[in-house]
Amino acid sequence: MDPRRPPRPPPGRAQPSQRRPVRRRGHLLGTSGRPGRAGPRPDHPHTLNTRNNLATSYRQAGRTTEAIALLEQVAADRERILGPDHPHTLGARGNLASSYWQAGRTSEALAIEEQVAASSERILGPDHPHTLNTRNNLATSYRQAGRTTEAIALLEQVAADSERILGPDHPHTLGARGNLAASYWQAGRTSEALAIEEQVAVGSERILGPDHPDTLTARGNLAGSYRQAGRTTEAIAIEEQVAADSERILGPDHPTPSAPAPTSPPPTSRPDAPAKPSPCSNRPLPTVSGSSDPTTPTLWWW
Repeated sequence: MDPRRPPRPPPGRAQPSQRRPVRRRGHLLGTSGRPGRAGPRPDHPHTLNTRNNLATSYRQAGRTTEAIALLEQVAADRERILGPDHPHTLGARGNLASSYWQAGRTSEALAIEEQVAASSERILGPDHPHTLNTRNNLATSYRQAGRTTEAIALLEQVAADSERILGPDHPHTLGARGNLAASYWQAGRTSEALAIEEQVAVGSERILGPDHPDTLTARGNLAGSYRQAGRTTEAIAIEEQVAADSERILGPDHPTPSAPAPTSPPPTSRPDAPAKPSPCSNRPLPTVSGSSDPTTPTLWWW
């Protein structure tokens, strides 16, 4: 044996340098790292995230009761583990509010959204993108609850702040302006609503490209507004092009991105949306893709 070479470990036994990463991975993932005790801890953030994602899928599948039960537990656990002011706790409460909306529990949903918006502004500051999102979500809920004046006042501020902070071409800014247009429609301010929707459709095509699903949605929204305003010829021309482009880009079986007209009543479901907000979506959110329905709020960011 070479005296300079360290002795080999007995067969079947890992060297310390081989064992340490295993223990470290177990620690990071919330497992014990010991034989017979491996497995996720119920309070580990990853476990809470997976339960949150499952609840989101329940809601999207229309299993609202199961979604609410799970989200109520996730929100309570996050508040207990992370504290009431942690962004993930605020996000869990926002997701719970969306499920309450879907179940028709409007007053409970609004109460949570008002609390989350106020907390986000206090903790993160009025100019933080998450704060803008919470205020946008609250304004959307005000509109769906028929509190149009409050919705317009809040959305006008959100749109102005988004443009100032993120820039006029940011997708969030386009989304805030699209939501403002929907509120103008609800208030009977048709010409102002149409002017904004025309700008959003042009901006989406220029920024995202003519074949982007969000651009198709913006054009479909504009067509619906033209139809509601009696401009039928223009509506048909856009809708024919959107239908052809949607089939070419998304496939013949994909739901059409053309949204209901702004004057339509709010849908009974509030599907989630993704990490990137759609220019015509109400609620930009974190882990899933955004909704293309301008009357449908989406998942929150955290």
